[in-house]
Amino acid sequence: MTDLATCTPDNAQAFNARLRSELPEFHAFAKECHRLGLIDGLRGARIGPVGSLGQGGVVPELSDEAESRLAAKKG
Repeated sequence: MTDLATCTPDNAQAFNARLRSELPEFHAFAKECHRLGLIDGLRGARIGPVGSLGQGGVVPELSDEAESRLAAKKG
């Protein structure tokens, strides 16, 4: 079984349940970002104790629309 500390396609449902349980505010934020088309999912996001994940704690996948908006802002 895939470690639930990192979200993968194989454990997305269980990862989301753990995220909703342990970090309900972040889960709500991620859900709203997904609804708005800002991210496609949380593949690669990790759950761990504060300070244990270094700089790569959460790396959401951006939607094509979000990537286009960011590229337009960079000019």
